[in-house]
Amino acid sequence: MDGSGNETWTMGGVTLPRTWALLFACHGTGDIQNSLQPDGLANTSEITGAHAPCNGQSIFNVSDRPVQSESVIQVHITTSTDNDWQVLLIGCTNGKSSCGLRTVPSPGTP
Repeated sequence: MDGSGNETWTMGGVTLPRTWALLFACHGTGDIQNSLQPDGLANTSEITGAHAPCNGQSIFNVSDRPVQSESVIQVHITTSTDNDWQVLLIGCTNGKSSCGLRTVPSPGTP
């Protein structure tokens, strides 16, 4: 997903595995807020959310939920009107290691 300013994306029920991530970046000023909703109702608790400054840096926010899977109906993006952003949902079907969360050994000294 990509866009400018505030947007709501209706996804029609994307089922996320237990471990998944949001990879996003925002260019501009101020902050960006991502909110994943299980349905289109305004009073429903979000599945997860992420908040970061709009400084052009990539943010990789991994979620390892206690439930096996969750269905996302809407993604709400809140930011300043002039900000450009990109958001990617990543399913990590084999757990945290498939999301790139591995311990990397430090190089030995020669």
